Amino acid sequence: MDYFKFSCPHCGTRIGTSPDTSGHQFNCPNCEGEAIIPPAPENPDDVPVAIAVEAPPAAADTDAADGTIMLKRSDVSEEPVEWTGTDGVDHFDGPTIPEIAELEKDNPFATAFQDTGRPAGPRPAAPMPPPPDRKPTTPVSAPAVAPATPSSLVDAPAPKPASHPTLKVISPHLKIELIKEGRAQIGDESKWVQGLDSSGKRFVAASKTGEEFIPEKPGSPTATHHSIIGAILLAMEKHHIAVTANGRSAMLGPEIEAAAQVVTGKPANERIDPMTLGHAQCLEVLDHMLETYSSHGKKKTSAAGGKAGGGGSVNDAEAVDIARLLSRDDERITPAEVLRTLYEEIQKLKQRVDELEND
Repeated sequence: MDYFKFSCPHCGTRIGTSPDTSGHQFNCPNCEGEAIIPPAPENPDDVPVAIAVEAPPAAADTDAADGTIMLKRSDVSEEPVEWTGTDGVDHFDGPTIPEIAELEKDNPFATAFQDTGRPAGPRPAAPMPPPPDRKPTTPVSAPAVAPATPSSLVDAPAPKPASHPTLKVISPHLKIELIKEGRAQIGDESKWVQGLDSSGKRFVAASKTGEEFIPEKPGSPTATHHSIIGAILLAMEKHHIAVTANGRSAMLGPEIEAAAQVVTGKPANERIDPMTLGHAQCLEVLDHMLETYSSHGKKKTSAAGGKAGGGGSVNDAEAVDIARLLSRDDERITPAEVLRTLYEEIQKLKQRVDELEND
């Protein structure tokens, strides 16, 4: 393969590189965290995770970037790094190849060699023993197997939890659900933490010991407080949304920042970090995003209705059941009736698709 893909162990960004850079150290182009490039996978569709060396700086962007970032040769170390891992094995070296003499030592089928280096002739076959007299044999019954008892089931391996498919696209309806769940998570100020405190320390999520906050991952069972970004990330994790899902970076970046500009009254050309906002402003930002996503959905529905009805909206009273429409033979079916009926069927299908994506 010309190149393979792997992901950053710190932020999840997909990175591409050539196989000859495996084992070299690099800094992630997105979060600047240090890691070691993993070996190229045998299956080109697999995306292994790089080996973490040092976490990114506190101010780095730990959200995955869209697309795949290709490394240049100048981005990696000149020589590969020695890393034995937790199992004491160097994963960048191939298996040790034993000597041929060692293999032949215990091989009963190895051919003996003469002093000339030529293989000796074939060994004579041992004489076959005469066949024994055949006698009727008595069938042997299989031993009875005792039924499993509760004590014998104690050491049985536990069943693996069912895996959930990851969503690769965030639909407008799903965005509304994510904002609602994120707001419910930090609606109580006692469960909220400011994402960036006065000392410059960032908290996506945190646990609290006394008066001190300790950084945590959003989905960690020990996390008791979430920032505005952490609350949305937690909701995404519950819905099994992939870090490379279409719409994820936009929702966590420009869309939440635009809502923060509206809430704080900042001009569009002045950037604002939502992690610096207070609790009340964070809730206002989520409310504004919820209103924006809801209004966009209504506009799309209204626009689709206008096209189907020839310039006007489609009312429920005007809709015609498709089966009843096709069974009519007493009068002519107008094009408007066909369009309205098709529009209603499409709306039902879209609603069903949204329900299946969010199950």
